[in-house]
Amino acid sequence: MNPITYIILISTVMSGTMLVMISSHGL
Repeated sequence: MNPITYIILISTVMSGTMLVMISSHGL
């Protein structure tokens, strides 16, 4: 697997987690 793929995957997961966190705090 490419290191770039890992970076993209991690950043996607991170941003998704951040959005979920903000959404739950907003509610």
